[in-house]
Amino acid sequence: MNGRKEIILDQGYINILETMIKEKGKDVLLDASKCKGLLSDYTRGEHKKESRLLLLALESKVQKEIDKTNENDFCRLRPDGTEGQYAE
Repeated sequence: MNGRKEIILDQGYINILETMIKEKGKDVLLDASKCKGLLSDYTRGEHKKESRLLLLALESKVQKEIDKTNENDFCRLRPDGTEGQYAE
């Protein structure tokens, strides 16, 4: 085992995020303070763990680091850490 935990988001939470993006635009997921307020409104107190994880990522500027990576290298990295084409 490589020490990584797999995180699976609840479909209800994914639906909430999709609704937020449709109604407010995808940039809402890049601003932690704005996202926090909207998540509170949209989730109505549910999905606290998922929301906290997303907010921690936003607060630590993870999206900026992802933007800096070479997309092709990232896509070739398998979950086990080896390189190769990642098949769905």
